[in-house]
Amino acid sequence: MKLRHYFLLLVCSLLGMSALAGTNAQMRYPIVLVHGFSGFDNILGVDYFFRVPQALRQEGAVVYVARVNPAQSTEFRGEELVKQLKEWAARDGVPKFHLMGHSHGGPTVRYAANAVPGMIASVSSIAGAHRGTPLADTWGPLNQGAALLNPAIQFLAFVTGSPNTSQTSMAAAISSIRDGLNNSFERHLAA
Repeated sequence: MKLRHYFLLLVCSLLGMSALAGTNAQMRYPIVLVHGFSGFDNILGVDYFFRVPQALRQEGAVVYVARVNPAQSTEFRGEELVKQLKEWAARDGVPKFHLMGHSHGGPTVRYAANAVPGMIASVSSIAGAHRGTPLADTWGPLNQGAALLNPAIQFLAFVTGSPNTSQTSMAAAISSIRDGLNNSFERHLAA
């Protein structure tokens, strides 16, 4: 009798635990979160997206967090993202993705969507730098000075697991988001 009681308690516990997992964020295709300038996934317990991936997963979403160079041009970062999308698609059998980019991640996801439109279900941008940023406007004229920050930003790229740390360039990142729609990539998308 006691064994039966424990078994019933175990089954009820397991059912209760599965009830804690929601379905509010369950989607047909996975979500890909893309960080902005000097962004990262997680460094020493600091989470760039502040537990958003975990919350979405808890509510039933499949979530990937992209690793793109924290300081490079939109085109460079976009190509890195495209490579990751293709890897995830091949590994996990995923046909399409919902892209969500923050700050410089906004233009990055737009680039990827333009490069591989058949793999993209939707594109969302949160505070995207689509028309430039005050930071880039301030630093833009100082591109030579920005090069002095390359060792620090390369270290950040290394610590965050960016696949191309040696190609990190503060000047490329700044010039990419400085001119907004003046970039050839942006003009192509606006047409």
